Amino acid sequence: DGIRSLSALVPMPRKSVSAGTGREERATGSKAGRGGGSAYPDAAIAGRTGALDADIAFVGDGFSVEGGGKIAGVGVRKVQAGIESYHDGVLYVKADTSSEAGQLLNLLRQSPLHKEHADTLDNLRASGPAAVAFDMQLALREGGRTTLNGGVDLTDAKLADPRWKVAFEQVRGHADFGRSGFRAEDLAVLHDGAPGKLSLRAGEDYVRDKANAFEAGLDAMSGADELIARGPDDLAWLKEYLDGRSLWTVGISIPKSAPAAPGKPAAAAPTMLSLQSNLVGTALTLPPPLNKAAATPLQTSVETPLPLGSGDVRVALGNTLALRARNTNGKTGVRAVFGANRVDDLPPASGLAVSGRVDVLEAIDWIALAHGDGSDDSLPLQRVDVTAQRLQLLGGVFPNTRLVVVPAARGATAVRAEGAALVIRQFASAAGLE
Repeated sequence: DGIRSLSALVPMPRKSVSAGTGREERATGSKAGRGGGSAYPDAAIAGRTGALDADIAFVGDGFSVEGGGKIAGVGVRKVQAGIESYHDGVLYVKADTSSEAGQLLNLLRQSPLHKEHADTLDNLRASGPAAVAFDMQLALREGGRTTLNGGVDLTDAKLADPRWKVAFEQVRGHADFGRSGFRAEDLAVLHDGAPGKLSLRAGEDYVRDKANAFEAGLDAMSGADELIARGPDDLAWLKEYLDGRSLWTVGISIPKSAPAAPGKPAAAAPTMLSLQSNLVGTALTLPPPLNKAAATPLQTSVETPLPLGSGDVRVALGNTLALRARNTNGKTGVRAVFGANRVDDLPPASGLAVSGRVDVLEAIDWIALAHGDGSDDSLPLQRVDVTAQRLQLLGGVFPNTRLVVVPAARGATAVRAEGAALVIRQFASAAGLE
């Protein structure tokens, strides 16, 4: 594009211009569209380029251009371009512009970046003021390398992506771009009326994980119940046990497509959504050991593929509890493991299965939670098999005790607690233990 643009803009030196003597021949072009009797008549950059108003200087067997104009409707305040030598020289183009972000986005859609990042650029929406600096160098020899880099400064812009139903206002900050992609770190944004920090990365030289084609992250204060309400239905039951607001990092990563097998299209890897927080500011009111005050940190992560419901949801609450949930044919299955930060076994087809080891367990409260009140069987109990170093039961504390809870006949729940100091067999109904 750079060579085509400059070849349309600048003619090769005529033989009457002394090549290699160091003598400078200078011509000033008027705005494209006006007539001129200059030895170097006005020229407009072909194709995606528009009007140019520039001074052209020929020195030896090279030339330089300085001026301004338009490219794909985007006004270019200042452009410097040229070739030091037509023989194995370097074509350079430097430009500065202040324009509207939507026009710049449209220009990127027509650039070589679109080939690798079509999905991102086609779905992104942008408006508001933006300033751009651009620098390209292309070696004019076989095997010559092209370098391209630049920056964009946004001030009170708007960004949106309808794929994820997100929109940001009052966007301020800096983005860098190059031949392989772009990176914008810690853009100040306003999201749902709350301030936050937005980061965007695309391309191998800019993403943090080389397996990804695109990464986005938003740091913002939010209520955990609000995030769960927007998230997968598998976690809806947690909302009533969360109270407060915490700093969350919401991330989206789009992996690179796997290489295509012969005769087959490339396999598309799933887009992943991740949520991370230390939950400082949020109280957790589940029974022990999953109860905590708002000021107490608990490193928490949630991970699920997009669109929601297309794969397993993974949750880790520190090393205290991990769960894996899946929704299939309208039925939700959840497998939870105490004392772990990841669940490798598949969830049950439907219902709740709990296992693992824990320091302290409040037995009655967890039995009631697992059994429910009988009004909703969307997550029926499958099995609880947990060993507690200290089992709190009926006012007593029992060391190294195994608790097993399973469904029984006529809607009842069978409970067995067995340890060195305790052996109990009971049945629980909706009214409590019998």
